[in-house]
Amino acid sequence: MNARIRTAGSVLSWALGVTLGVILGVAMLIVTPRLMAQPNLAATGEGQTEASGTPSGGESGSAGAASGREAAGSNETGDAQGDQGEAQDSRNQGEDPASAEGEEPTDQQEDAGAGSGAAGEQAAGAAGQGDAAGEAQGAEGAAGETAGDTEGDTEAGRQVYASNCAGCHGQQGEGALGPSLVNEEGVQSWSVAQFTATLREGRTPTRQLSQAMPRFSEDQISDPQVANLLAYIKTLN
Repeated sequence: MNARIRTAGSVLSWALGVTLGVILGVAMLIVTPRLMAQPNLAATGEGQTEASGTPSGGESGSAGAASGREAAGSNETGDAQGDQGEAQDSRNQGEDPASAEGEEPTDQQEDAGAGSGAAGEQAAGAAGQGDAAGEAQGAEGAAGETAGDTEGDTEAGRQVYASNCAGCHGQQGEGALGPSLVNEEGVQSWSVAQFTATLREGRTPTRQLSQAMPRFSEDQISDPQVANLLAYIKTLN
């Protein structure tokens, strides 16, 4: 009986020892890799921090340097603009006396301008007088031309009228099929050239006549006969 108890105790002790050994072995297998991985992770983290920190610091330094240069450039630009403004003010202040001196001969310039204006008015007046004289001479010439145009043979003109005009305008120009010719503002006021245009082309000084008015060629009524005819018509009343 005692032997059996000792044997059972020995088996139990062996089983406990084996179980403890297995547990310890498994624990070592689990804990050891983790303990070994922590230093590696720490080293890797430090390396990444150093790798990432170095460029960031460099970039920040570069950006700061660039900002400093821009600020310095802005300051230099402001200084240059300030210098230019001061120079401009100096020039403006220097120009004031010159401009004041330039205003002194204003009276002389006004006198010269007034003299030029008076000369211009005199020239314009002389030109106006010349134009008036030219117009008067032109009117006299036109009157003389009209008088010369009407210098025709009224008796010869009466014969031309009786043969070519009396049938439509009446024996005394009083009008029949055609209008009256006795009108100081009508045919009797025309020049030979105007009367010729009416006979040849049917065109009066104011309008174009219809085809009812015959067109006379030079073979039918010559230019001297036209002058005679107009001289006769101007005697009708």
